[in-house]
Amino acid sequence: MPARLAASECCGERDIRICVPGGRPGTSVELLCCTAGDPQPPQWHAVRLTGDERTVWRGPTCDDELTDVLDFVEDLLVLDEVALKQRYLAMG
Repeated sequence: MPARLAASECCGERDIRICVPGGRPGTSVELLCCTAGDPQPPQWHAVRLTGDERTVWRGPTCDDELTDVLDFVEDLLVLDEVALKQRYLAMG
């Protein structure tokens, strides 16, 4: 599935978003990353925003291939919560 990467800065922090055509309407994903100098956590985290609901999900390890990170974000955009819980851990 083709995706578009949108990178910007908000309040001095990087804001990276991947837009996937055919995603769930009203759903967006914020991939979380550390600022310069902060230690990188062992796994990627992302916030799934659906309406007023925000859920943080733990994804692949930071050592994994970039395609695994892209798959993680794509899954957050297109899968329902039941399918997501079979692949990733919801952090709340």
